Amino acid sequence: MSDRRQVIVVFGCPVGAGGVISPALERRLVRAHEEVERDPQALVVVSGGVVRGEVEAAFMQQWLVARGVPADRIRVEPSARDTEENAALVAELLRAEAISGVRLVTDRFHMRRSRWLLALALRRVSGARVPVVEAAARDDKAWLERLGLGFDEAWKLAWSLCQLLWRRTLRR
Repeated sequence: MSDRRQVIVVFGCPVGAGGVISPALERRLVRAHEEVERDPQALVVVSGGVVRGEVEAAFMQQWLVARGVPADRIRVEPSARDTEENAALVAELLRAEAISGVRLVTDRFHMRRSRWLLALALRRVSGARVPVVEAAARDDKAWLERLGLGFDEAWKLAWSLCQLLWRRTLRR
């Protein structure tokens, strides 16, 4: 039997002052909890620093523990302020873990870029391809809002790609 296990990674979303949860973060946490119930052996990593209000990862850990997820199954990455940092810092956190794959939880509109960045970061850290699969939160936004978020993500994806290419050019 292998000692490698699946990891459920949850990318954060701002938490308001006083612990006011945003609908997006609640969707992500509900989806993460569903994934945890499906795989009781999986390690859970919550990632997010202070964007507004409180440390996202600490809030997410408390939310999951309050719903029965054992605290020793949760790893907390409390510093990331954006998606690129989420990916890089989670990959560093997982460096010492024996993992077989990752299920990424974030909103559907955010998934493509998040998955790509996390897969790249995990490969940089481990030197091997680590499968990253989607466990997208159900999106209850109106179609016009989803369209706007989709355009925003397309811009951010292009920006992330430009940054990656720029870094590679500087290394040569």
